[in-house]
Amino acid sequence: AQCGYCQPGMVMATAALLAEKPQPSDEEIGNALSNICRCGTYPRVLKAVHGLIEADQRKEQMQKEAAEREATSATANKQEETARAAAVSKGARK
Repeated sequence: AQCGYCQPGMVMATAALLAEKPQPSDEEIGNALSNICRCGTYPRVLKAVHGLIEADQRKEQMQKEAAEREATSATANKQEETARAAAVSKGARK
């Protein structure tokens, strides 16, 4: 079990780093997380930061895909409405 001595500082430093640079290098992470850790969990913290970065990338990809699906759906709906309006207009002319 970890002692938790450094966790608040690590969390705040990580949040500040990722807000400024969403995809930092290991060196940048190490420089930003200069908090003292009494039990030596630095490798685990680095792994956790990388996990956050990967999760953000997946979230961004999912949001992009959802926006693309929505745009495709809106285009299809507009085409369908146009076709319906043309059919109604054609029927009204007969």
